[in-house]
Parts: sequence; C-alpha cells; structure tokens
Amino acid sequence: MSGNPTSAGPTSAGSTGTGTQIRFDSNGDGIIDTVAVDLDGDGIAEQVGYDTDGNGAVDVLLTDTDGDGYYDMQEVDTDGDGRPDTTYLDTDADGMAEVELTDSDGDGAVDWVVHDTDGDGYMDVHEHYDPSSEEAGASGDPLV
Repeated sequence: MSGNPTSAGPTSAGSTGTGTQIRFDSNGDGIIDTVAVDLDGDGIAEQVGYDTDGNGAVDVLLTDTDGDGYYDMQEVDTDGDGRPDTTYLDTDADGMAEVELTDSDGDGAVDWVVHDTDGDGYMDVHEHYDPSSEEAGASGDPLV
C-alpha cells in the first residue's frame, strides 16, 4: 500500500479547497482513472483514488493517514455505491494490512473485522492451523 501513481504525466491538475488534485489517464484511453490529492501542499499525495472498472467512479482509495509518506489505509468499493465495502489498515507501516473492516450488507456500518495477528500478510481467518507444526505447543494447542 505504498507508492504513488505512475503515468507518462498528469492529464490535468487543479486546486481544490482541500488541496491540489492531479488526474491521470494511466492507460491512454482518454478516461481519467487515477486521481492524486496533495492535501498539505508538500508535493506528496496523501490520497490516491483509482477507477479500476472504468465507470468514472473511484473504486479504490489509498490514504496516508499519518503523513509519513506511506499509504496505511485502503478503501475498496466493490458494488459502486460510493461507500467502501472493505477497508484495509496497515497499523505498523510495513506495507501489509493488519486489519480488514468489511461492510457486507452496504448499510455503511462495519459488520466484519479480521486481523492478521502474526504479521505474515494473511488475515487470520484465511490461515489454516496445523497442530503438528512448529507453531503448535507441546499439547498440540495453538500458542496464544
């Protein structure tokens, strides 16, 4: 979740009440698909939005919430309603999300929270526990 958008150059730029906005057509099809916003005027985009399906709306929004130059929040809108369905948080600035927040029914409230407690890049709910592995205790129970 780090880095800035790449392109041959900005398609257009403008200043808004909340910072400078640069719009990119990254694939050359004439449609703006990336918007970068520099909120504090330091030349580094604190937010970058991507239109991944070409419908003219931002589907993925990356945000640097703490101003360290790395995106630590990613919001994804999979159903096109303009609200994020899933938000990923990188809480330790390692470039991998440790928390996943999901609004599965589209009501605007988070109803599913998943963590990556061991920091391996895989959310705990997706990991398979093997009691015979080195991670298991002598009794075969997972280490807590």
